[in-house]
Amino acid sequence: MNIRISGQQIDLGAALQDHVRERLAEVAGKYFDRPIEATVTFKRVAGEFKSEVLVHANSRTTVNASAESGDIYRAFDDALIRVAKRLRRHKRWLEGRRGSEALPPERPQAERDASSRHSLMSWDGEKNEEAPHEAVVVAELDTPIHDVTVADAVRMLDLGEEPVFVFRNAGTGAFNVVYRRVDGNVGWIES
Repeated sequence: MNIRISGQQIDLGAALQDHVRERLAEVAGKYFDRPIEATVTFKRVAGEFKSEVLVHANSRTTVNASAESGDIYRAFDDALIRVAKRLRRHKRWLEGRRGSEALPPERPQAERDASSRHSLMSWDGEKNEEAPHEAVVVAELDTPIHDVTVADAVRMLDLGEEPVFVFRNAGTGAFNVVYRRVDGNVGWIES
């Protein structure tokens, strides 16, 4: 696995880099046979260290997380715990999906959408953080819009830290949005 470690205006020592490589390879290797690459970035934010971890587990799965702490090792370990949790959920979802492929393929779209709606109602997201009081508009990079089911969109929302996921509904072809609500549940906007 290719691991890139960088520090924004921080000099990273060899011991920290070895710790990051060892722990990241251990966690990613636990859930995926051959993870492609990972990027870890450290920076200072308001007197604390912030660690951002991005893992490309395979060509279709990207997981990211970040954490802040007064100790740079703790910031990385906390972010890695979040990545591990998301990778574990994703692997369980993949295993469950492989087991459910034995279902008859003629299952109606309405039934699949109904089960997707049910999974949205009982979604257990992480604690939602408040937005800053003086929010600034930030330009985002171009993001591809995927053709996925609602359940897959919710899973992709859970794999990242973004509060919103825009997708084209594979069942209807319409653009839809899933987002993390303040109460921790997931909202679904259907066009």
